[in-house]
Amino acid sequence: MQKMILGTNVSLSEFDKLPKPKIPNATFSHFEFVNIQKYIDNPSHEDLQQDGVRDGNNNELETEDLKQGLTQDGYKTIYFPPVFTQNHKRRNGTRRISSFVELNEKFIPAAIYNFEDEDCKISKIVSGSILNEQKDSSKPNTFESYKIQLSALVKEEAFDKNNKDEVRTFIRDNLQLGHKSTKTIN
Repeated sequence: MQKMILGTNVSLSEFDKLPKPKIPNATFSHFEFVNIQKYIDNPSHEDLQQDGVRDGNNNELETEDLKQGLTQDGYKTIYFPPVFTQNHKRRNGTRRISSFVELNEKFIPAAIYNFEDEDCKISKIVSGSILNEQKDSSKPNTFESYKIQLSALVKEEAFDKNNKDEVRTFIRDNLQLGHKSTKTIN
């Protein structure tokens, strides 16, 4: 299937060659064009909030920068698209979706995953963190992002914050941050 997206003829088959991120309690299903009209009609829609994954304060400026890049260069299929659940609930790509909304695009290429519990707040934070680690057109995680994520996970009681080994295991295994130094994790 193909659609014209920001002046670029985008074929979903172009995404097939990209590696599919591994997300705990989720499996990749397929790629599709997701209708984002509901966000055009309501740009402050709750789906476009950061969900404890990153600080939302810089979204406006970063969305403007991304929008400018998309306008100038068109849509690129070399980056993994935003992830949605089977029921079209956004899991990452807030800035990209917001940019599309501001450019009045009605569809966005998306990767659809089957989540064991798509309404679980912990799962949303974990999947958002993992997906933001990917090097794509959005801004990668920062140390501040990790602090926001862990604070949100503590609030959701994802682990016992007083058990350092449990915290480290969660960071390394669930958030898949084993590549970070022990000093950073501590």
